[in-house]
Formats: sequence, structure tokens, C-alpha cells
Amino acid sequence: AAPGSAGRGGGATEETIGVGIPMEPGAVRHGDIVSFTGSSYQLSELPYDEKVFGIVSFDPAITISDAREEKAVPVVSSGRSTIRVSTINGEIRGGDLITTSAIPGIGAKATKFGFVIGTALADFRDPDPE
Repeated sequence: AAPGSAGRGGGATEETIGVGIPMEPGAVRHGDIVSFTGSSYQLSELPYDEKVFGIVSFDPAITISDAREEKAVPVVSSGRSTIRVSTINGEIRGGDLITTSAIPGIGAKATKFGFVIGTALADFRDPDPE
């Protein structure tokens, strides 16, 4: 899925703080959704994932990380950030709630009660996820 305009906040803002988490940087893309399984971090791959941790952001205002961690990826859990989305649950309109999906690392329109990541700031209608 491509970075959609849904959830787009224009990149880093003064309100985004990234936390460096141990993941292989080449295994994730900017805007991917990450969950914590209890022992490791991975791309979220469950709809309405209650273990969602945050969004990969390679341009947060500040990143806090363990200096001993050689392979750390910055993840934000608050503020505005670009989120990779799909129209798997229908077209996304500004104001729609965004949740995790069955597509690893990709968000989708929330269509029922459950865990959500945030609110879409713009429409996303592209049926081609790439």
C-alpha cells in the first residue's frame, strides 16, 4: 500500500517524538504500523489489533533510542504522521477512523468498534494499494 493522504500530517511536526525500537530498518517503510507482541515488535497484521504500538516515522521531531541498539527504527505513537493505508474496507474520507488491517503494516478504514490508530485528515480513494 502506498502512503495515502489519509492520516497524512505533512511529516514531522513539533509534536512527534519517535521511540527507537529494535527492528531491521530495511524491513519497514515510513508509515508502516507496528505492534508489540510481548517479546518483539513486528508489522501489525491483525484487523483492530489491540497490540498496536505506533507508526514508523523516519522524520519525527525527536527520536529517543538506546545507544546500544544498533538497529533501531523510530516509531511515533502520538501526533500527526503519515500512515500507509488500503481501501480494503472501503474508500477513506477525511474524518474516518483508521485501524490496522490484515495486510502487514497497512491501515484501513475502521468499519466497526475496536482499536483505532487515528483519524484520517484527507480522503484516500485509490483502489491500487501500490
